[in-house]
Amino acid sequence: MRRTLTLVALALLPVPAGTASERVASALETEIQPPAITTYQITQYLARRTPTLPTPTTGADWTVEARRLRSRTPSTRS
Repeated sequence: MRRTLTLVALALLPVPAGTASERVASALETEIQPPAITTYQITQYLARRTPTLPTPTTGADWTVEARRLRSRTPSTRS
C-alpha cells in the first residue's frame, strides 16, 4: 500500500520529461522485503485457501472420481 501511494505521488509531481522515468525506476528498485519472505507469505496464503482433495479408497471410487473430473474438464481432442 505504501509503495502504491509513493508511486502515485511520484506520478503526480510535475517534473521534466527525462527525470520522471528515472524517479519511477528508482522507486521500483527499492526492495520492500526480501523475495524469500514474499514467497513464504504467498505460499502460506494459498495453502490456507486450497481445498483438500478427495481421497478415494477403492479402485471403483477412483474410477468414479476420474470420470467426474474428466466430465468437468474441457476436451482438447478434435
